Amino acid sequence: MKKKFTLIEEIENKILKNDLCFSCGLCVSSHNYDEAKMVTNYEKPMPSFSSNVSKDIDQDLFNACPANKLNYYDLYKNFYKKFPDNWPLGITEGLFLGWSNDYKNHKHFSSAGIITEVLIYLLKNKLIDAAILIKQSNKNPTGGEYFFARTETEIRQSSQSVYTAVSNLDSFRDFKVNENYAITTLPEQSAAIRYLQVNKNLKALQIKYILGPYTGTMLSSNFLNSLKLKYKINKFDKIDEFKWRDGNWPGSLLVNYKSGKSISIPKIYYNYLIPFYISKISLNSMDFVNEFADLAVGDAWSPIVEKKSKAKSIVNVRNEELNKILNIMKNKSIISLESINENFALSMHGHMLDFKKRGSYIRMLIKRKFNIKTPNFGIKPNNITFIRIVIELFIIFIFKICSFKLSIKLMESIPEKILGPTFNYLRLSWKFISKPAKRKNLNLIKMVRDE
Repeated sequence: MKKKFTLIEEIENKILKNDLCFSCGLCVSSHNYDEAKMVTNYEKPMPSFSSNVSKDIDQDLFNACPANKLNYYDLYKNFYKKFPDNWPLGITEGLFLGWSNDYKNHKHFSSAGIITEVLIYLLKNKLIDAAILIKQSNKNPTGGEYFFARTETEIRQSSQSVYTAVSNLDSFRDFKVNENYAITTLPEQSAAIRYLQVNKNLKALQIKYILGPYTGTMLSSNFLNSLKLKYKINKFDKIDEFKWRDGNWPGSLLVNYKSGKSISIPKIYYNYLIPFYISKISLNSMDFVNEFADLAVGDAWSPIVEKKSKAKSIVNVRNEELNKILNIMKNKSIISLESINENFALSMHGHMLDFKKRGSYIRMLIKRKFNIKTPNFGIKPNNITFIRIVIELFIIFIFKICSFKLSIKLMESIPEKILGPTFNYLRLSWKFISKPAKRKNLNLIKMVRDE
């Protein structure tokens, strides 16, 4: 029989039962593998504590849990010592369009190679001993598992995107004394590390650099079942190779199976999976731009950039040290950088910035009205218009309809060559129609304390 531990019980009864977990892995990191580990279910990795667990979760790790007590308002005060001038973009020391000058490897990058090149620079210049990265998992090919990259080759082998939840803060238990690390993290994982660093957690202080992607919508892992049905692939056929962004930017979803069958869908077309399989993490997260990463990078979705069909990223630098490193790399022709202003940066991701900052708060507020548990990040937008609430109600309705089994069956029956372009047309039309409300005063959003 499992011993009773107060914090483990709270994780299990408050967070896991209410499906609030952000899959960071922190809560299992102070236990050995026999006692606690992350186990992937149909949607995401979840903590699992064995019956022979010998101790409770460390209090500081429990407090840093993104689904529990992680307060962005206080974290801004305690870590940055200030609030952003532009809340949708977060603290910025530099805003750029950037890309790797290693053109022969561009097809291997998920975007433009900035994070890959920075990690290699940090390793070569002995600023870190290893980079904690995500690689494709043999157990869950659509997701990933953390590992310690100690060579340039290992870093380059992990340059692909992952669009499902992954845990990597459980890596804390594998830290070696006196080593320094860089880590790539999702937004809430970055914030959790900063909370621990503020509170002098020794392992968190071994992380010298946090790099992470802009993180919009992630999919639950079972989306692949629909694709198997659509492409008439045997449900027992095993994956041989999986890439979210194969080939030249913006890339294609590529799945090769042991049988020799394969799936290949352009990035802009497989977005139709989002309303059917969007993860709850995506719907709860209020952080799109990875606000507590030293360096945050996202696709440069701009008509000006897209017409050139060349991979470029928006590069958001949050401290002076990384700014200097990027400029050194630029001067050595490792990367290219073009300075951009805040308005241009906002224009590339206006709808997703609104989806996170306003939309997530509205969605969670509505759930609370019905006594449904949600995370509370301690922040809320200072002003939300009635029309913006109506738009979010419509979005919630669409997601709900698409989650029904009948809707998924209908989606699976429509050929890809029809569904992909049709969804892309509807997506662009929706962005045009909703733009006045969703992007109105986006640069003026202020986040205030949410008690």
